[in-house]
Amino acid sequence: MHALYSAGHHWYLWVFHARSVVHYVLHPSRAAQVVVDELQGVKSGVISCDRYSAYKKFARLNPGVVLGAAMGGRHWRVVPPQRG
Repeated sequence: MHALYSAGHHWYLWVFHARSVVHYVLHPSRAAQVVVDELQGVKSGVISCDRYSAYKKFARLNPGVVLGAAMGGRHWRVVPPQRG
């Protein structure tokens, strides 16, 4: 997700991808609801992301989803789910 600026407005570019598609969403919010809306119906899989709380909320709401977190540079690890 990248912040975009236009005439004093704040926008974020969210990028969602799967094996055969890349989906871009330009949205004025970083709210977890953006992730929930875009990934509606996804019940399992791995989300490769930073440690932003929106993804953590989605994983809590969908027990079959695991987060893979970018840790800087080339390092990447699976983040254990935190339920509750």
